[in-house]
Amino acid sequence: MMPERHLPLVILLLLALASSLWADVILLTDGRRLEGTLVKESSKEVVFKTAFATLTFKPSEVSRIERGKTPRQEFEERYAAAKSAEEFYRLGLWAEKRKLGSLARRAMRHANKLDPTHEGAGRWLELVEFDGRWVSRKEYERLSAEKEAIEMRKRGLVRHGERWVTLEEKEKLDAGLVYFEGKWITPAEKNAAQGLVEVGGELVSAAAVSAREDAERVLAKGGSRGEIVSGPDHVVAGPFPAAFLEEISAGLMRGRALFDERFHPPAGIELLGGRCAEFYVFGRDAKPYLDTVDYLASLTESVPPGWADAVRGTHGFLYWDPYCCSSARLGGRPQDHLAGHSYHHWGHLLLNRLGYDGRLLPPWFDEGFATWFELAVHDRSDVLCIGKPTRILIQHPKGRTQAKRQPTEVVVDAKALHGGRWRETLEELLRKSPDSVPRFDALARTQFGELTVLDILVGSAITAWLDTGPGGRPDALKAFHASLRASAPKAPQRVFFDRGAFEKRYDAAFGAAVGMDWRRADGAWRQWVLEGGLSVDGKGGGQGPSRERRHRMQSPGRPGRREG
Repeated sequence: MMPERHLPLVILLLLALASSLWADVILLTDGRRLEGTLVKESSKEVVFKTAFATLTFKPSEVSRIERGKTPRQEFEERYAAAKSAEEFYRLGLWAEKRKLGSLARRAMRHANKLDPTHEGAGRWLELVEFDGRWVSRKEYERLSAEKEAIEMRKRGLVRHGERWVTLEEKEKLDAGLVYFEGKWITPAEKNAAQGLVEVGGELVSAAAVSAREDAERVLAKGGSRGEIVSGPDHVVAGPFPAAFLEEISAGLMRGRALFDERFHPPAGIELLGGRCAEFYVFGRDAKPYLDTVDYLASLTESVPPGWADAVRGTHGFLYWDPYCCSSARLGGRPQDHLAGHSYHHWGHLLLNRLGYDGRLLPPWFDEGFATWFELAVHDRSDVLCIGKPTRILIQHPKGRTQAKRQPTEVVVDAKALHGGRWRETLEELLRKSPDSVPRFDALARTQFGELTVLDILVGSAITAWLDTGPGGRPDALKAFHASLRASAPKAPQRVFFDRGAFEKRYDAAFGAAVGMDWRRADGAWRQWVLEGGLSVDGKGGGQGPSRERRHRMQSPGRPGRREG
């Protein structure tokens, strides 16, 4: 409890506080004087609120009521008395404290009007500084344009549309000419020089026109009506709404941008053999897909005998010689998988076209990159080309209080890839059964026909590890690919079975990429996965080779590929 001697002081403080918050004064007939706020005044009662309570009096008990100034009244008095920009600025801050927003803005605007250089008012009004003055955004743009015009005219330039040009250039432009490769020519001459033609009111490249004509023939061979969508270096065609094909095309463009960022390849269609890549997508009806196989196979000489018959039983195929071609059918899969299949093929096509001289890339890298690429573009890994399931028994150590558990069988099949889940699968295997994960020397000697899903997961993880630029090398993936290209065996062979040739090849490739020999690299990527590298990177994905059959059995390693 508070001592009595302190009560007078507290009462004085409260009264002082009340006088600062309430402006009305009521004088009672008994001589008392109260400060507060008049709540109600009528012929029956007077209600008055003080700092301590709300009081009610009879009119006969009230001698006089003195009404105080409201904050708005006080603002108006101070506004009328203010003279300088600084005084109006201070008044604006006072009004802002009392939550009188519109009055605060009014005072700040007047401060800016009196002195446009007043920084406080200018910043409060969120104006923009121009040559020491605080002006609106619109005024800033007008003044900037005027200043630019004065400077440009001093340099002898004149306005033409949105550009400043010389008088000579303006004459050419007014005449309808364009400047191209060092001379002034007509727009039609420029289009011809760039290989552009007008189709349906739009300018497209001659390569795109040719690809669209190809697509029309393929759709006709399949006996189905379909849409054709053009991209900068590709066309997508099939019996689907244009919106779905445009979605695939957008993903292909994202993928090309990603590839260009990593590898800095020749621009545009130059990488693709001077032609647009052609992507065909077919629905659940197998007939259109099957009816186009022979025709598309006839357009390349890179596929082995019997290839066309083999791909009829698959979900799709691709080849990249003499140009890039992809065909995929939906079958019983969700439609989204068809987009992923196209991105997966795009990874194969881009990687194999880069530096292509007829020699081929090793299967584990080819497949590993394609699945990693699909995940990076599509945020999913739903397509598994040719991998076989792998069955693994994980042994459980005997605990202190329980008997040894029976081994757990893990089946690594196509489902392990779906939605990018393969990353967790591989990390779990490396933790619980590291010996089941293939060693790199076995992985790198596996043929396409021998690949298992687990091999593919390993190839994808190594691709993702290389893409992170371990050792501070942001171009590791590019350096690795270039080294493999330089050391590739003669086609159709893809791998070296001789120990010395194998070690020389991969010591050079990993050395160029990450400064390691293949043995150190094989340990480094595993450790990276165990440390969460795949989940942190978010782009890991891929297909690789198997480790089960290591004899020197060759399968045709042609550019024509059949996909599962």
